[in-house]
Amino acid sequence: MKNLFSLNAEKQVLGAMMLDNLAVTTAIEILKPESFYNLQYQEIFCAIQQLFADDLAIDLLSIDKAVKSNNPDSKVDFMMLTDISTSTPTSAMVKQHAYMVQEYHIKRQMVGYAKVMVENSDNKDVFELLEESQSYIENLLENNNSTLLTPSQLGDLLIEQYNYYSSKDKSFPKSGIDIFDRNFGAFLPGQFVVIAARPSIGKSALAQSIAKNMFDNNIPVAFISLEMSAYELLVRWTAMETGENSEFISAGMRTPKIEYAVNNFAKKIINKSLYLDDASELNEVSLYAKLKRMVSMYKIKVAFVDYIGLMNCSSKKSNRAEEISTITRKIKMIAKRLQITIFGLVQINREAEKGKFPTPAIHHLRDSGSIEQDADVIILIDRPEHYGYDTFEDKEPCLGKARLIVGKKRGGKTGVVTVNFRNYTTEFFDNSGFEPQSQLNENVYEEMLTDDDVDVDSLPF
Repeated sequence: MKNLFSLNAEKQVLGAMMLDNLAVTTAIEILKPESFYNLQYQEIFCAIQQLFADDLAIDLLSIDKAVKSNNPDSKVDFMMLTDISTSTPTSAMVKQHAYMVQEYHIKRQMVGYAKVMVENSDNKDVFELLEESQSYIENLLENNNSTLLTPSQLGDLLIEQYNYYSSKDKSFPKSGIDIFDRNFGAFLPGQFVVIAARPSIGKSALAQSIAKNMFDNNIPVAFISLEMSAYELLVRWTAMETGENSEFISAGMRTPKIEYAVNNFAKKIINKSLYLDDASELNEVSLYAKLKRMVSMYKIKVAFVDYIGLMNCSSKKSNRAEEISTITRKIKMIAKRLQITIFGLVQINREAEKGKFPTPAIHHLRDSGSIEQDADVIILIDRPEHYGYDTFEDKEPCLGKARLIVGKKRGGKTGVVTVNFRNYTTEFFDNSGFEPQSQLNENVYEEMLTDDDVDVDSLPF
């Protein structure tokens, strides 16, 4: 087997740390003492780390003294330290060498674990082995990313993050529905936002409305749909953009207005930061791979997954509830690790329809225990008009309207706002310029039938 270490890279890292304090901070952020294969190099790294922490000079005499203080029997001597120092002409490559040392360390850990797996392979179920392997790799990722914050770092973190979030120049993604944004503010990096409703109430429509408002404001958006094709999504966004009936566009109806709408939006979308993936299958591991690639290549800030109930779990579980728990927990982890906002669409159970009014609540979430725990924000959609009601539960008119219920907001307030829903464009929007949905449909229908340029054979009915 090829050597799983590079003594030269380890030596170059230590030499750079002896030359430059900035190289010390770089190496300490990436490496741990056990990252080094050579035991003497581990001792030298520990000594430099200790001197740096105590804000003491990092020179050969100080390192030698610190090594001997930690281990009087150490084989590290002044001649070895001198050789390391003189063999490193510059600290410019410290980061590259540190990553090389880290990479070899991870490979050694994986090889060691693989040997254990081989030894246990006869005694365990293959799916159990896969699950253990996945867990081990995730722990390996976590352990090779420093998450511990010392007291001296906490104050700096508070000030830095406060200035970051309060910056007037910083643009955080908002829903674009003004009444919602005024009440609940923007969405933040690292948040997992759940949009939940019964089928046909408007989960996808709300997600698409929010996504469009974001990419219209030049926020890079990824939309991963397991339900709808890329064409269906584009049809809906064309309808939202132009006010044309989405069913007519989808059916390929040809009128001057619709053709203009389609061509105009096609030109506009070219300049927007929108990235679609109409995957037929998706699990939490492939989701992470997709989003990590899009963050790296396209700098996406927000991702939508439509919807979580159609995702597979990469590891075998005893029931679907456990699978959903694993998936939502990993989605939250992905959002935090990539520092993006992830919207996940979720279906609530039939209990929401069994009361006097079909008003949804968090406890109606299917497998709600894990989803409620993992989500930072939960938005429920209440649209009783879908069930034939004329009013909401509080007797307020509901024709062409919906209520967005923020049932959970970690670190913020919950509440309810009333918005408008235009069925023929599948769009959620504010009160301004609103007409009753049924009247709008009639107006569009009549306009279509009286347009001299309508190709009758292209009508979708």
